[in-house]
Amino acid sequence: GANTDEISQAIQTYSELAIPGVDVSGLYIHDNTFTHLNAGSSGYEGIYINRDAGSGIIQIENNQFSGNLLRGITSERSNTRISGNSLITNLSPGLPGGYEGISIRDASTGGPEAQSNIDIFSNTIKGSIEGNRFMRGIRVGIAGQSLTAINILYNTIEGNTNGINVKSSANFVVVNQNKILGSIEKNIKNEDVNPMNAMNNWWGFTTDAQISNLISGNVSYTPWAYNSS
Repeated sequence: GANTDEISQAIQTYSELAIPGVDVSGLYIHDNTFTHLNAGSSGYEGIYINRDAGSGIIQIENNQFSGNLLRGITSERSNTRISGNSLITNLSPGLPGGYEGISIRDASTGGPEAQSNIDIFSNTIKGSIEGNRFMRGIRVGIAGQSLTAINILYNTIEGNTNGINVKSSANFVVVNQNKILGSIEKNIKNEDVNPMNAMNNWWGFTTDAQISNLISGNVSYTPWAYNSS
């Protein structure tokens, strides 16, 4: 898209607000390659999963996102597994620009509904070269939203403005065994008052003074990993 009004989604599911009772349980999006067709600075969105009425699991696995990528994967529903994806943007951070690699929140009309049982693991989220990056590698929640069982594990989140940004229910968000490196502002940014478990991650540094400068909000980050393996 040349501007934010023109941004398109490669794959988008219907919202239950548009089709009452719609159920995408069992959806499996895997092994695809996504990139842009037009050099517009606002980019494109890869996959957008709207809120539905279903309770079964969906999976988004082993996809490759590249080019002018504004936002890679968004899910507004519970019971979502996002794994093994590569999300690499050619854009500089912002909106428009490289906005979010993965976004878990419900922005539906009428206010956010609760989300639970979401696993984000073994994904790579970064810019294609120095200066290209997402404003948020992973974004979780929206103000006032209830979240439970949000697990962020074994991801590589590198060189973004903020690595992981949590907006609500931080005490139900677990961030462990990730590589969160080289963020311009913060590796972890917790905007919720509740404490967040971000232990046993590799931050690229080996002293508390170095690591604490990259953490914002109520976050438990010790012990940390001492190497990138």
